[in-house]
Amino acid sequence: MKAVTHFMGWAALVGGAVLGILSLLAGGVLQLVMWIFLGLVLAVILFALTEVLGRLEEQQALLQELRGTKEKKEPAE
Repeated sequence: MKAVTHFMGWAALVGGAVLGILSLLAGGVLQLVMWIFLGLVLAVILFALTEVLGRLEEQQALLQELRGTKEKKEPAE
């Protein structure tokens, strides 16, 4: 999931730039700014989501490690 959101972030960044350039060629400076801004906003959101997913994976691994340690310390009945 982390790789997918990372890829989507880059796709949003590049897509916004490409659509902005195409809009500029069509004569719309306002559309250029809009597409680049939209691409940047989407990229920031998706890269932030990637970071959050990475931290959640680390926390999940730590929790599983702690559970494994706790189970080893408990005496078997």
